Amino acid sequence: MSHVDASNSLGIIVLGTYGSGSSAIAGILHHLGVMMGEKLVPATEANPKGHFEDAQFRRLLYQYRNDRSVLTHIERFIINRFIHYPLWGIKEPETLEAILDFAPALEGYHYKVIQCVRAPSACLRSFKRKWPGSDENKTRTHFEWLLRQSDEFIDTHSPDLLKIDFDELTDDPKTQVESIIAFVFGQRPSIFEDRPWPSDNAIQTAIDSIDPQLNHSHSISAAISPVKAAERYDQDPILKKWVTPYYLEPDTIQEIKASSQAKPFAKYACLDNFFNEAILDEYIEQHCHLEFSPDDKGLPYDSKWAPARRGSLGGELFYHPSWHRLLAEYTDTKLVVGNGETSVKLRAHDPDSKGFWIHTDRTNRKSVVLAALTYLNKHWKESDGAILQLWAEAARTEPLSADAVEFRWKDYKDERLDFLNEHRTLTTHLVKQGGVKPAELFLLDQITPEYNRLVVTDFVRDPAYHSITPSNGRSRYAIVQWLL
Repeated sequence: MSHVDASNSLGIIVLGTYGSGSSAIAGILHHLGVMMGEKLVPATEANPKGHFEDAQFRRLLYQYRNDRSVLTHIERFIINRFIHYPLWGIKEPETLEAILDFAPALEGYHYKVIQCVRAPSACLRSFKRKWPGSDENKTRTHFEWLLRQSDEFIDTHSPDLLKIDFDELTDDPKTQVESIIAFVFGQRPSIFEDRPWPSDNAIQTAIDSIDPQLNHSHSISAAISPVKAAERYDQDPILKKWVTPYYLEPDTIQEIKASSQAKPFAKYACLDNFFNEAILDEYIEQHCHLEFSPDDKGLPYDSKWAPARRGSLGGELFYHPSWHRLLAEYTDTKLVVGNGETSVKLRAHDPDSKGFWIHTDRTNRKSVVLAALTYLNKHWKESDGAILQLWAEAARTEPLSADAVEFRWKDYKDERLDFLNEHRTLTTHLVKQGGVKPAELFLLDQITPEYNRLVVTDFVRDPAYHSITPSNGRSRYAIVQWLL
């Protein structure tokens, strides 16, 4: 990679919460010739035109949530941009979480800030459409904190600043694009040979990239194709019998799909109050009286299981092809077989269950593409344990040595995995293509096994490493189903 005169390098930092229009602005910069990433995060149905985020920078920011030592890697990333690119930009809503901490790395370099402005209520609505299961009060509090972070950074460091209002951007793209060009490139012609003025074609492409349909008066579902008439799950008698009507509505399906696609690592959906309670409670009564046998012998996992049977209550759903297609819709998972091939385990866990080691359901032996986990435990609290944890592998500049591994399977045989409650980052061995490899992981999410909660996880686009913490004195029941 070539070097440039860092004193002539210009960095553009796009600051905005989720739903503020930051992707649209980053897209404009990209079309105008600003280097927004060496490897961009792919477009999703939530952002069909693209996110225009550097994949490595996004991964670092998510690691930083759990491991503050990642700050040095973020600072190195920023400095390398100044060294290697004459005109570059960064955009990711989580930048606001770290901006005050990595601000010292910007000192002595030339950078400008574009602040995305949109009514907080509109941002929240946009976020809620993408993540319908999010807690509104917690989300509002988090957004307010992010906005304070943005204002404090600007007040403290006084960068060159351009504010772009999302309503004005969608109402008059040409004027707003022209203001961005003037802010980034200065006078015409540009005084910097390595930052040439955008071509007329590039400018028009940037203007055309702004779709008024992106604005708050339009839902996400308007920007993506609706569910086909042949796939109207709300007209299927078996699905209607089992599933809450809300989760069968075409718009809801699209919103859940957009939410799972927008997640940067594991693609999953956590859906509460999913089943009609009357039939779910009838099923639970049957489930609790099954004869369960030990499961997962030889693995550090405490569980018992019973087979699902096609003619039983529940079997009509588990083996129903439309149920499989609905699950795949939620995470936009492409079924490899798609002919009803599935595996179902009805599970029971003892009160002192020791937990489940970090693993992926995607292995060299199984063609699993999706898992659906249904929790059957009324009044379950976080303190009762058995928390489902989702992990992602940390980005590293050098491979992790085997000597650096802290937690090994063999050391925890027949032991409680209480260390899972104590660490947000850890090193262990992972089963990957080509064998078992050492890896560093950081915690993405924790999900309590609450009654009538469905968790759907895609294993095609990400290994979706996960674990389960030990139970703390309560028996629990669940259904796990894999699609192939």
